[in-house]
Amino acid sequence: MGWLLTCCMDVGSQGATCGLTSRSSGPPPAGRATLPVYFQLRAASWLRPLSFNVSHLGKTMRLLGILLIALPSISWAQPADPCRTLSNTIEDRACANQKFEEQDRLLNKAYLAVLEVVPNTNPEGYSGDTARQLLVKAQRRWVEFRDADCKARRQVFVGGTVNVVVHLNCMNEHTRQRIKELEDGGWQGG
Repeated sequence: MGWLLTCCMDVGSQGATCGLTSRSSGPPPAGRATLPVYFQLRAASWLRPLSFNVSHLGKTMRLLGILLIALPSISWAQPADPCRTLSNTIEDRACANQKFEEQDRLLNKAYLAVLEVVPNTNPEGYSGDTARQLLVKAQRRWVEFRDADCKARRQVFVGGTVNVVVHLNCMNEHTRQRIKELEDGGWQGG
């Protein structure tokens, strides 16, 4: 609902009254000047029209400023965890995406940890790519494989509402497996 902050000053008077009223309440009384400031608020049962003397205008405007800053943060509170309810396709997608993002973060952490221990030089007498260079190539190819495999799985469900969830679950499954492969300790040579 829209609200209007109106300050009315009697012509020739030094005082003014201001009120917070519904936009649909009509124009101010004749013979008064108005200074409208429009803003949007969600209607709340505790919000009542208010009026105040112009001498308190500074304090009141600060209070209204605080309200205008605080109300959006209150009304736009973060939604509940989508993985808890899973009551519709949107939540299914959000949950699958949330799980994949977490696994992808863990994969990057595991991959960087392995890169730290894999040598970037070859033993004397060996030429060609180093173990680190080969790992980087393997990881890039693994990402291509994962993406292609999951795209193929998703394609089976094209036209359905579950295709995105199938794709993200596939990505999550492959990523979880790759983390295990990277963390198994087989990357530390002798």
